[in-house]
Amino acid sequence: IVVSPSQTTVYTVTVTGMNACTNTSSVTVMVNEYPIAIFVLPEDTVCLQTAAFELAGGSGLPTGGTGSYSGTGVSGTWFNPAIGLGTYPIRYTYSLNGCDSSVTQPITVVNCVGIDENSQANQILILPNPAEESFSIVFPELIGNANIVIYDVSGRKVFETEQIINESKKLDINSSAWTSGVYFINVQNGNRSFYQKLMKR
Repeated sequence: IVVSPSQTTVYTVTVTGMNACTNTSSVTVMVNEYPIAIFVLPEDTVCLQTAAFELAGGSGLPTGGTGSYSGTGVSGTWFNPAIGLGTYPIRYTYSLNGCDSSVTQPITVVNCVGIDENSQANQILILPNPAEESFSIVFPELIGNANIVIYDVSGRKVFETEQIINESKKLDINSSAWTSGVYFINVQNGNRSFYQKLMKR
């Protein structure tokens, strides 16, 4: 007898002999619920300059299982951006009742300090810098579509927007809720990428 139950089931077999005697035996086939891995990275972009940090965002259902991370740049539960620039797939595996489920999410390492930062100073300006409640990004030589991303020193993304830079060539940003410290501003304009540092008081 071959069975394929979708849930835990009790099977009873009754055997009747030639002398009309019967014997009954029961067996319970346990069907464990298949685990579901859940993995959402808090931040999918980090700075090359960021120190190694502990990964988070992995869990699973039903509860009670164990999880592990794997991938390039991963050691245990830690990821080290020093591996270099690029995008790396991080796999989270959730194990329960002898079964495994996994989810993969990409993490991108970017250079938050442009090597030609000083030569690009005339292409994006931060005013005022240091800033307090707000500041403006001024684009003296840029026009058209631009993607602006701002990171703190830990590599956490604190601001992102895509703007069409028009004749005013200025973007005002409210930084009143940000903590004091250093921030890195990255502006992508077509194939060009510009970086500047911002000091928040």
